[in-house]
Amino acid sequence: MNERGGGKKPRRRKVKRFTAERRADYLEHLRRTGNGSAAAAAIGMHRDCTEKRRRRDPAFARDCAAAEAEAARTLAGARDCFDGVDDPARQIIKRGPNGRTMIVATRQGKWSKSVETVFLDALRQCGNISAAARAAGVSPRLIYRRRSEWPAFAEKLEQALDDAEIALEFRLAREAAGSADKGEPDPRGAGFETGGEPPAPPQRFDPDLAFRFLKWREQKRRGTAPPRGRVAAGPSIEEAGDEIVRRVAAIRRHREKEQLAEGWTRDEEGRMIPPGWVRAAPAAGEGGSGDAQD
Repeated sequence: MNERGGGKKPRRRKVKRFTAERRADYLEHLRRTGNGSAAAAAIGMHRDCTEKRRRRDPAFARDCAAAEAEAARTLAGARDCFDGVDDPARQIIKRGPNGRTMIVATRQGKWSKSVETVFLDALRQCGNISAAARAAGVSPRLIYRRRSEWPAFAEKLEQALDDAEIALEFRLAREAAGSADKGEPDPRGAGFETGGEPPAPPQRFDPDLAFRFLKWREQKRRGTAPPRGRVAAGPSIEEAGDEIVRRVAAIRRHREKEQLAEGWTRDEEGRMIPPGWVRAAPAAGEGGSGDAQD
């Protein structure tokens, strides 16, 4: 009991001492992440404590500066914003306004591994960066900035556009052949996965936009793509019809070539016959001399 009769005295909060072991752990985390707040949290202390120690201990301040410089050099060479990150779902490499590169925690509505997965999955479906960015909840400007800053992301984006080109070509061919509802296999290949992250919502298929995308990709390969911001004119109805017929014919030729390699043959009417198939003999009284039966 205290003198005022207020019951037991409140316990004083136990102060964590900045021991030599904690100091070494702090510097190790700082050397790896370049983030003072994260390093302090890793040893169970608040950043204010480590900053106070840094201000009154010149030797510790020099060690911290050296650790931050080492982290900046290491992380500056990263090709992807998740390189060297312990938990890609919650951490990311970020270049701060002061020019230092560090590992920081992701925030709601900002770039993260799950956001990247949703964006790339949507891009594989539609080939449209703006639409895929909206599906992931980010702005197209952020996508272009990340593409210029991170080489690995630029490669992933280009691969997703390649996948979109294949997917849209098959989709147009299926639409033309009237088989869009037959559940044909994904043209990206069996076993395509999104890395365990939730996939992007299905993107609306627009044949006109698909043709524009495919035309842009072809122009890009030839080096004749229009400048960014200009939209190439879409094909006419006649051109679209001819293009669909051409693609359907190309797919059929490809399939027939594979079937012939597997042992299929053609009958007298040009139809493909599977290996081992034998035409059934006509029933008694059918065909032959054609005499009428009593």
